[in-house]
Amino acid sequence: SNSHFSWLGQSKPSTESISSSVVLSNCFFMAVASKAQEVEHVVLYSMLLSQAAHLIQAKQLETNLDARRAQPMKFTCPVHIAQIPFEINTLLELYSTWKPKRVLELGTERGGTLWVWLQYGHPQATIVCVDHFREWVDNRKIFPSWKQPGQTLIPVQGDMTDHSVVGAAKQHGPYDWVLIDADPHYAAVKRDFYLYKDCVAPGGVLLFHDITPNPKEDIEVWHFFRE
Repeated sequence: SNSHFSWLGQSKPSTESISSSVVLSNCFFMAVASKAQEVEHVVLYSMLLSQAAHLIQAKQLETNLDARRAQPMKFTCPVHIAQIPFEINTLLELYSTWKPKRVLELGTERGGTLWVWLQYGHPQATIVCVDHFREWVDNRKIFPSWKQPGQTLIPVQGDMTDHSVVGAAKQHGPYDWVLIDADPHYAAVKRDFYLYKDCVAPGGVLLFHDITPNPKEDIEVWHFFRE
């Protein structure tokens, strides 16, 4: 809706503190820069503006789920990736341009988005993925083959609410890029946010998956997003 982009018409926020948000239909990300005078923060702010403009131009795709699903992905992933092509393609544009050096993924499942972070990420990136690896297929044995030579991949197995798991994830932070894509129920996503929000570095990006209301699915992320 237009309200998602209302901040575009406003004057640029103070260089002392920038807080911007963009909705990729089903994927929400926000950037918070506490020291925006640093070049990387100014560049990120500009990229977010550009990305928002791109999404407004693609309004028809944004409002038409079938059209978004019909768009082919810009890559061939070796495992199933549970993302709508239009959305992951758009997100990939930002990720591959910025190339964050520290990435945290909460909820990895088969490893589809993890493959994207590794293949299109910074060549020296440290990427941590957290999952209990009990559902679907445990692909951890093939994850290392997706790395670029200088990358560090750290899978963390366990319940994301367990203090030892939270601690294991945080010890490799803070992170420039954090994705919350785990249990989609309201209480769970709210809990994950408050457990891991401090992992985001100044100027970092935080993403939520499944923010679009869908009465046919037991997904409640959008309730927390609207709060």
